[in-house]
Amino acid sequence: MRVKEQGVIAPGQGVARALAEKHQAGVGRVAGPEFTSSGVVFSLHDHNASRVEILGSWNDWKRPGLAARLTEPGFWQTRPARLPVGRHTYKFLLDNERWLDDPASPWKAPDGFGGFNSIADLSAH
Repeated sequence: MRVKEQGVIAPGQGVARALAEKHQAGVGRVAGPEFTSSGVVFSLHDHNASRVEILGSWNDWKRPGLAARLTEPGFWQTRPARLPVGRHTYKFLLDNERWLDDPASPWKAPDGFGGFNSIADLSAH
């Protein structure tokens, strides 16, 4: 398993951006998928997307994926989804054209196309 190294921004800019974000309590706190008794919940913080879908290895990357809804400006979230037990790779598909590994999750694996897939391990959940 590989971990994708993140880029660095100027500390002052990072603090200013973080302070400018005003979301409900709990938004943005999840590091990767959240495992609940109702299923797995995927979240993404992206102000530029107008549509977000999650696709993954649990169904051989077939569409339609799990639809995320905009719960507040810039914050997308799926309803709890019951996925098969096991280790799965996944990505976000933004606006039907841009693939994005989960920026909130450190668990990555090469996608075979020069990028990364994120990993959701449902073995212990």
